[in-house]
Parts: sequence; structure tokens; C-alpha cells
Amino acid sequence: MTARDTGKPDSPDWSSGSEQGQELPPAASAWAYPSGPPGWRPTNQLAVASLICACAQAFFWILTGIPAIVLGHIARRQIRRTGENGDGLALAGLIIGYAGSILAVIAIIVLIGIIVSSRTVDYGFSGKTGP
Repeated sequence: MTARDTGKPDSPDWSSGSEQGQELPPAASAWAYPSGPPGWRPTNQLAVASLICACAQAFFWILTGIPAIVLGHIARRQIRRTGENGDGLALAGLIIGYAGSILAVIAIIVLIGIIVSSRTVDYGFSGKTGP
């Protein structure tokens, strides 16, 4: 058939490529990465989010520390599976997340201890006036 018969432009018939001496096209990858220079791999976005959450601990304490830890673990698992970049970012997010969370818990315990001890101290004022 020609282009006039079908209304479509002539294109190679890949189904019968071996008969015509042509090679079949490569199969499409299930994971299509964005194009870039050869050897370029995308950075895992969860690794970036883990590091951002870990750095935000300076302002939000444990509220962003726990997500940093969770995202870091998920990112490292995805990176091992897909071969993306960002393992160092995920590891940094994990380390900072764990360290910040431990420091936040210690600070909360110390603060509670200070509050409890200040309420139990007798400063000698019993409220009595006179003998």
C-alpha cells in the first residue's frame, strides 16, 4: 500500500522488518527519564524534600523532623530501586532529621523538668502573717 491508498504517509513496516533487512526498533522503557546529556540521571525529589524538612527543623522543631526522617528512608529505597541521584541528600536529611528530633525531645524533657522542679521548690513564703 502506498500513501495514496491509505491517506497516511509512508513509514517503515516494523512488523516485517526482518524480511526487508531492517532491524526492529528498541522497546520503549517503562521509566522514561527526562532528556539530558548522556549519563544524566534525575535527582530523587523525595530526597530533596527530606533535606528541606530537616533544615526547617530550626524553625519548626519536631514537626518537620519526623517528615524528614520518613521521606529520607523512602527516598533511599527509591534511589536503590531506580538508580536516581540524590542518595547523599537523602542521607543528609536522615542524619539532620534524627539529630534534630533527638535534640528536640531532650529539650522538651529538660523544659518539663524545669517546670516541675520550679513548682515544688519552697521559697519560704508560706503565706502566714505573724506567729
